[in-house]
Amino acid sequence: MKQIKNNLKKFTMLAALALFVIYASSFALAGTSEELYKQHCMACHGAAGAGDGPQAGKDGYPSPRPLTQSVSERMVIEKAMLQGVNNVPGHGIAPLLTQEELEALINYTLKLAKPQ
Repeated sequence: MKQIKNNLKKFTMLAALALFVIYASSFALAGTSEELYKQHCMACHGAAGAGDGPQAGKDGYPSPRPLTQSVSERMVIEKAMLQGVNNVPGHGIAPLLTQEELEALINYTLKLAKPQ
């Protein structure tokens, strides 16, 4: 009986630790998503996704359409990040990101596309 109690106590502690790690990583990833957007997207798409970043329309590339008007579907965003669109720099960045970072960046972009 004592062995069962000890095992239950160990299991409870491990479960609590796992929940803490999951909870803490979700906060870390929330901060990461904005940083990823700033690093990979903001130069052209702008801080609020309006397509008015400092590099928008430069180097012979068209200015991006505002995210708030043109992107509302996850598949569209993911395809642009995975494959790129019209050979525009910045698109096709997915190989540079982990799957977790890609998901965070897609979710952040969707938030810009659908302001609260």
